[in-house]
Amino acid sequence: MQEAWEKVCRIYSEKGFAKKDKDLPEDHLGLELEFMANLIAEERAARGKGDAAAAEKTSGEQKKSLAEHLSPWVPAFCADVRKCPGTDFYKAASLITEGFLQLEGELLGSGEEQASALKGKKERQAAAVPAAPGF
Repeated sequence: MQEAWEKVCRIYSEKGFAKKDKDLPEDHLGLELEFMANLIAEERAARGKGDAAAAEKTSGEQKKSLAEHLSPWVPAFCADVRKCPGTDFYKAASLITEGFLQLEGELLGSGEEQASALKGKKERQAAAVPAAPGF
């Protein structure tokens, strides 16, 4: 666990990524997703400037972050969230999070490890969140 935390800290430092909330641990899911959002924005900016090499480098960093830091544990975490009674908001947030991971995996073409980590997503969604009133 310590090794993964140290690796995330090193990656953040190399990218000049600084957390805004000093009390939030570096391996917090919200912070890791914020880091991914920054990488996505960086790739988009590079593509907007026509810098294909920088865009591909950042895309590779996204793929690596997804495969090494998010996919190994986030799908199981999201499934656990959905097991908690009375947490419809967090159940929905877990589905959105898994959807993001799946979409990123597909867009980045992150291969077998990503597909394996997200396997069974549709079955988990079937009974995950009750319909909200009025929808």
